[in-house]
Amino acid sequence: MIINCRCGKYQFDVKKSDIGTSGREVQCGICNEKWVHGGSVSSSNVKKITNLTQKYRTPLTHKIIIFFIYVTAIIGFLDLIKYKLITAAPIFQDYYIAKEKIILEIIAILQQ
Repeated sequence: MIINCRCGKYQFDVKKSDIGTSGREVQCGICNEKWVHGGSVSSSNVKKITNLTQKYRTPLTHKIIIFFIYVTAIIGFLDLIKYKLITAAPIFQDYYIAKEKIILEIIAILQQ
């Protein structure tokens, strides 16, 4: 059986036995929209599910951690192509010198 996502953009082929006769909560694997498909659903259950999906937001700490992971990955990539970058654009030499100074200052602070 084919079910449609609530956003109206996606369709999924699902076994009818997976849904059952009383209905089941399903979630779109693409847009993460949740809804109850099939069976008779009370309006209070629909409100609970809607409230749960609307209340969840990515915590700020997770966003900060993800930001630092991206920054670290970018710095690592720039180190990986250091010599190619300096050859192509000598201005990157200043970046690497500044980065080394910062690392040395951090090490000095940690040793105190």
